[in-house]
Amino acid sequence: MHDWLSLNKTRKDIVTELIRDWNNLLDKKEKEEVYHSFLAEHAGFFLADETAFAVISKLKLGAELETDFVIIRDGYSNGTIYEFIEIEKPWSGLFNEKGIPSKDFNTSLQQIRDWKRWLIDNKSYFRKYLPTANTRVINNSNLKFKIVIGRRDNPIINLEKRFQIASDNNIEIRSFDSLTDKLSSRFFMPYSTLNDKEKLSDDILAKIVNPFNKALTDSDWRQLCDNIRIPATHIYSQISDLLVDKLKNNELYKRF
Repeated sequence: MHDWLSLNKTRKDIVTELIRDWNNLLDKKEKEEVYHSFLAEHAGFFLADETAFAVISKLKLGAELETDFVIIRDGYSNGTIYEFIEIEKPWSGLFNEKGIPSKDFNTSLQQIRDWKRWLIDNKSYFRKYLPTANTRVINNSNLKFKIVIGRRDNPIINLEKRFQIASDNNIEIRSFDSLTDKLSSRFFMPYSTLNDKEKLSDDILAKIVNPFNKALTDSDWRQLCDNIRIPATHIYSQISDLLVDKLKNNELYKRF
């Protein structure tokens, strides 16, 4: 079984260098796809956590819509939680000089509205590829929506506007720096704390929390859903043995 705990101490240099490379990338003006690719390659570090072990990159919703990421979070008996993430660019602003939402910000908001409408209109897809306790999208839903845009900018007026827009649209709005913060404070567990250990080996419990895991592709997730019936509750306790076969290590794993 791999000793992920060592990433907190003796092998912390791997995390430190990853954060350095990430911060260097944030300081550049690259295309959105560059930031997406970096996060997809290092999804286990930046996007996974103690209840979300798998991330899907570019999940397709029909022929025209595509998510940036969907984080699969174990909601246990309350049903699986799917967190849809739309990323913009770290150098995109939330508001222009007149205090009006920027073009990039408005585009992200519309993207999430389009996702919600599509999911409302396509319940059969919802039940098969995003199974959870209910198929509600707007209220009392197991779907969460988040926009990651810009760097940390804390003028009080902008924060107030951001909070209001987030509340009105029932979404979360975060900066790229929040992803840096999450990794910087991350404590790496040696194995999953899944509550049904009789079905899963120690090896599976360690592999499912592997921080070197890349994001799953749309094809990976669809193949899994087409081959088995994905449970709506306690998802990781029931399919981790199948899921780990789809997960791949990134290049940093060679240094571990």
